[in-house]
Amino acid sequence: MTTIIKAGGSSVATPERLVGGYLGGKPIPGIYPQLHGMDDRIIFITSAQGKTTDAIKKFIRDANDPKTVCPLPEPEDLFAYSTRFGITYSPTSSARRYSVFREIEKIGTDPDTRRQLDDNSYVAMLHLMGERIAAIDAYELALQSGWDCALIDIIDERFPLSVTGDYMNAGIDFADTANRARKMLDGTKAHMLIFPGYGGMNRSTRKGGILARGGSDRSAIALQYATRARSLGILTDVDGIKAANVDGAKTVPILGLRDAKAAATFGAKLPGSNSLEGLKMRHDEGEEPEVYIAHAQRIHGDRTEIVKDAKNSGSVILVAGRPVDVYTFEGNISGIEDTLRGRNVEFTMITGNADSLSIAVPNENRDHTNLVIEEYMQHRRRKTNGVRVEYEQGKGHIGVVGGVRNTTGILETCAGLLAREGINIEDAADPSRNSSGFIVNESDIKPGIETLYRRLILERAS
Repeated sequence: MTTIIKAGGSSVATPERLVGGYLGGKPIPGIYPQLHGMDDRIIFITSAQGKTTDAIKKFIRDANDPKTVCPLPEPEDLFAYSTRFGITYSPTSSARRYSVFREIEKIGTDPDTRRQLDDNSYVAMLHLMGERIAAIDAYELALQSGWDCALIDIIDERFPLSVTGDYMNAGIDFADTANRARKMLDGTKAHMLIFPGYGGMNRSTRKGGILARGGSDRSAIALQYATRARSLGILTDVDGIKAANVDGAKTVPILGLRDAKAAATFGAKLPGSNSLEGLKMRHDEGEEPEVYIAHAQRIHGDRTEIVKDAKNSGSVILVAGRPVDVYTFEGNISGIEDTLRGRNVEFTMITGNADSLSIAVPNENRDHTNLVIEEYMQHRRRKTNGVRVEYEQGKGHIGVVGGVRNTTGILETCAGLLAREGINIEDAADPSRNSSGFIVNESDIKPGIETLYRRLILERAS
């Protein structure tokens, strides 16, 4: 049997968080000691350490900007979390690490290398460097801690995750990934296999592609499908999913898959709606693996399990919200929804009919969304001039998950509570039949969440 452990960026940001020790003067157990004694083979998937991905994105922007006057950061500074690990690397890991660092150096010194920043496949591989460095560090610490382990880098032939489509927002080839995962498990005897998350290889072009924001979660869930894993643990810096992003909110112990997808749409700290595709496929095939979200230093403490169906869906489970952009299309909009879904744009429909469509898109996906829409508009302009798009920033999507189908007047209750707090509701936007969502101003996200949580969860529990 196989267990998959995916560790978030904060969970792999220091050696102590992996192997245990003292951090900030307090003892912590570390992830690896909590996994000791597990009979299952372990696939350990890393996110980039801390804020490394943000640093890489800034590095790429600055390298692309002719107005940049400050020198680009050295690799040791770009991967500062890793530099502070102070590890003595094995020869193989040293070579892998050197190849990453050398590529960063060349961007700063070689004009031909810098021109490759116009190639999205090259940029995608730069984005993946944070995960690759984190995986090297995780492997070395596991090796030095006595684990029987192997590092499988994204550029290795046996790396199983196959992607398709846009290099900067790729889809997953589940069939090929499953075939490769079986071969990898059969051909690799180590007890723990350590992978970088966030992306995979396009087998037809032999180039890397990233799975965009939340990509490490998505890759972990895809690999639980591909390996038929018994269990998947997603480790973060909180004890599972909270009933709201409010001080004192309790952990939600269990979420049905549909409610989990709705909560993710509202921005709860869950794998995104698209990321959960691999879990739905297992459920559709009659299998239900253990899937949980837990604090990396308290894996067996309070946590949230995601199951196929949950009995708590009849009452309000949680409240969440996130910043969004709102797009409104009018005219001959044939094919726009299929285009967005086919290009992995996550959106919630606000209103729609034959010649008008309004959608909410998480603003963290803005660059990719704008690119897809621009290409769609160019295609439509070649056929007709009848498509117009209106774009609004500074909006929020907030709402409640659970209880909508079984509670009389819940929609009116939510709207009334928000209105009494002076929060203007611009539109309704429900991501599922068992959730109720609203488009508000971005500045009203926090007070809106606090109001709905206090009145619909906290007061009803007292």
